[in-house]
Amino acid sequence: MAAYKDQIRLERDRILLGNFITAMRVGVANAVVLSAVFLQYAALWKIGLWFVLMVGASVARWRLSLVLLRRKEEISTRHMRILLVLTALAGAGWGASPLLLDADASVAALGVSVFMIAGMTAAAGLSFASHTSIVSAFTIPALLALAVYFLINPGPEEIIMTMILVSYYASIRQLTLRSKQTLLRALTNEARTESQKQRIESQKKAFAALAENYREAAEQAKSADMTKSVFIANMSHEIRTPMNGVIGMLTALRRTSLTSDQKRFVDIAQKSANGLLQMINGVLDLSKIESGKMTLSDSAFSLSDTLDVIIESLRHDAVAKGLALNIDIDEQAPSAVIGDETRLRQVLFNLAGNAVKFTDAGSVDISVKRVGTGGDGRIALAFSVRDTGIGIAEDDIERLFNRFERAASDRVRETAGAGLGLAIASELVGLMGGKLKCESVVNEGSVFSFTIVVKTPTAAPGGETAGADPCKVKPERLDLKLLVAEDNAVNRQVVLALLEQTGVRIVFAVNGREAVEKATSQACDAVLMDIHMPVMGGAAAAAAIRESGLGPDKLPIIAATADADFGETAAFRDAQMNAVIYKPFRGDELIDVLKAVNAGRLGEDAA
Repeated sequence: MAAYKDQIRLERDRILLGNFITAMRVGVANAVVLSAVFLQYAALWKIGLWFVLMVGASVARWRLSLVLLRRKEEISTRHMRILLVLTALAGAGWGASPLLLDADASVAALGVSVFMIAGMTAAAGLSFASHTSIVSAFTIPALLALAVYFLINPGPEEIIMTMILVSYYASIRQLTLRSKQTLLRALTNEARTESQKQRIESQKKAFAALAENYREAAEQAKSADMTKSVFIANMSHEIRTPMNGVIGMLTALRRTSLTSDQKRFVDIAQKSANGLLQMINGVLDLSKIESGKMTLSDSAFSLSDTLDVIIESLRHDAVAKGLALNIDIDEQAPSAVIGDETRLRQVLFNLAGNAVKFTDAGSVDISVKRVGTGGDGRIALAFSVRDTGIGIAEDDIERLFNRFERAASDRVRETAGAGLGLAIASELVGLMGGKLKCESVVNEGSVFSFTIVVKTPTAAPGGETAGADPCKVKPERLDLKLLVAEDNAVNRQVVLALLEQTGVRIVFAVNGREAVEKATSQACDAVLMDIHMPVMGGAAAAAAIRESGLGPDKLPIIAATADADFGETAAFRDAQMNAVIYKPFRGDELIDVLKAVNAGRLGEDAA
């Protein structure tokens, strides 16, 4: 690393300044949102003064970052001090935002403020990991100011919240250090690869025998290019674990008695959290595709049921805009097919969701037609999603499926999105043997279409569509004793909240060794096993339980993990676990798994 110290330091500074430029837009947008939420709970002059200070600090840091980026040199000590001061001011401003609220302000308004502060400190820990001093300059003032707010009128709840803030800061600190180490390794590999390529190129003309070394260096360059994807995947995994606490607690909160304003605030928070989770899942899908680990899983499913689920998911937004949602399935198309329903639904949901988003009047139509028949029960199905929306310019269509790129129209820029959805949809259609195409006329509408080959099953599967809101349905009572092995206190509270109304009796273990002791000494019906725990990991604990004589048919073990592909690993198979549930999981997902335990299906499948 020492040989490339100057190059790495310059690249770290470039990454930091680039993230500051992005952070300005995000900071201003969040300040606008929080100011709007606070309008009915705080004095207008307080909100205005706070907004001006926050925007001023963000703009000042943005302008300085632009100037320093143009110089293409290391950040001087003086400029770094200015950036630290501006970042600390921004952090203190966000942390002090609850102080703007009136004494009788809504708890939900405070919750929105705390949620945004938590999100921005987590984002700072990831975005500014190249310089831990910048992360500290933002997170410490933000969390310290928030702690001061809670301790102004100390009570049991305020003291607990302050302790949570201390634990949260430790988590952010750990996330930052891990991110920094991964980034440094990536930059070192890139610098080393670039150095080797230059040396080989300079010697290539004089020494033909070095051709083999050149090919090896090219392979190293390819490996270095993949480092970025690995880094993104690792960081996405680190975010999924705290997201489990956020989404789980919001789901539990939604089941309680709330005022109409509180329900609206919770719905906004849930929508934001689900949007963030969708982006994280998109990044993970992209990483899988780039690394060649994305595989398709064939199963029999009903075409009409799959389309009904998509329509029901989008119906609320469509009705709000007065749009008609139509399904047209060709009479020649079979009622059931064999293919990867999850990935097909992901593609169609993205296309239909975009259609609803960018259509203000008219309709969105999803159609399926049988266009060919092959041997071995294979048929070709043509899918299309047609809308009467704003349309896409011809120049934009050419780059529509590029990663992190979006159409250039003002309407598209006004909407949220990272430019990943269509890129991933195109990749998934390619994996299924098709090609995603787009035809569009500006101000008239667009048609996205693709054709894939599927098999026809001998019997159609029975399917049920989910239309009810899981947050509003009272869970089924289950007569189970569940051992929950989880070292994270927040996630333990999430499980308690999600299963509170089910009648499930819960026993906790905070590490793998304790889980083995309790599983072998107490009569439990199932184990919910976190994979990453201290003392002994979840996979090792599951293996130890199996060695004690409690086989999969006697004690079902459900893995709970944020590792997106754990269910496909040797560790999962070797530990003889019965099922896996991925964090952040919803309450209905967990309850469905426990229903299978209660009915004896998991044990029968494993046996």
